[in-house]
Amino acid sequence: MVVAVELVTALVIAGTLSYLFAHNLKRRGNRSGFFWFFLLIFLITWAGGLWLMPFGPALLGIHWLPFIAVGLAGAIVVSLLAGRRYPRNRHETIDVLDRVKKERELQKMTYLSLNILFWLVLLVLVMAIVFRYALR
Repeated sequence: MVVAVELVTALVIAGTLSYLFAHNLKRRGNRSGFFWFFLLIFLITWAGGLWLMPFGPALLGIHWLPFIAVGLAGAIVVSLLAGRRYPRNRHETIDVLDRVKKERELQKMTYLSLNILFWLVLLVLVMAIVFRYALR
């Protein structure tokens, strides 16, 4: 029962934070990264809520403030690391195209490194959740 309540708490908080951050960033164009943003915030919220020392009022047998604190901190960090805004005029577009041309090789290595890091972070977060329940 406690696992289900913690799971639902993490889902609700991660869903709310993901929606608020995605809505407030007001990025135009393709929003295909929303699911991955939500998944990362969800796992950060769940793992952090489990591992932090409980504080604040309890609701349905769990302390929900650690979930909110960790979820908010995770959402802020992840959104700060997100991509830049789209160019607004022709001059910004030309500058961006010049930078893209110069950094093509660096982008390939960065993409590979960040892809590996992303999956490692997801794996560590899932392991932290599983180990926390195994230690109870």
